[in-house]
Amino acid sequence: MERQGVLVTPRAEHNEVDLYCTAQDPSSAQNSVAEVLGIPLNRVVCHVKRLGGAFGGRETRINLLCQPVAVAAYKYRRPVRCVLDRRTDMTISGKGPRFHAKYKVGYTKDGRIQSVAMDVYVDAGHSADIAFGVLQLSVLNFESAYRYPNCRITGYLCKTNTPPNTALRGFGLPDSFLVSEVGYTKDGRIQSVAMDMYVDAGHSADIAFGVLQLSVLNFESAYRYPNCRITGLPV
Repeated sequence: MERQGVLVTPRAEHNEVDLYCTAQDPSSAQNSVAEVLGIPLNRVVCHVKRLGGAFGGRETRINLLCQPVAVAAYKYRRPVRCVLDRRTDMTISGKGPRFHAKYKVGYTKDGRIQSVAMDVYVDAGHSADIAFGVLQLSVLNFESAYRYPNCRITGYLCKTNTPPNTALRGFGLPDSFLVSEVGYTKDGRIQSVAMDMYVDAGHSADIAFGVLQLSVLNFESAYRYPNCRITGLPV
């Protein structure tokens, strides 16, 4: 995965600048540069050719790099570029927030779910970043492919003493889907498991298919799940 990098080139007139960056959200990068330079948005032209991997970790963190580079280029009227080394890039790249869910399920004698009440707690870190959007989507999409006649989902953002978290692989959806997929009996034993499994096949699926097949067939291991659905897909 490529490292985060920024190139800012000042133009000759109207205090305009060209911003080349590895950003998933070019509008956010454009806005942050315009704000720090004190110029209108239309004078910052943002270019993003392609991204060599991001998965949500570059939604906002590129702004930490864009701003100082833009200030230097704007002040000295010459192009300025900064590309992070691998260690620094991995350190500042956004990580996925931790989720904690408490829920109650009401169902009939034949096992049909009639109501769900759930509280979702999201570790936002010491600043919100875009954790609110992550929480919002996880709450709104909790039902996934199912239908609950009565549903109450309450979301909470938790401020902690950890680095701020951002959107990473799924934007809060896999976390809420996990809760909606797992059903419990009164004594707390797992009654059903539904899971999608992805195997990196690389350039050839010859061996990957066999690995995936054994993974699916032996998922239960030493346990027993009365109802189990495992879907495998080589990618």
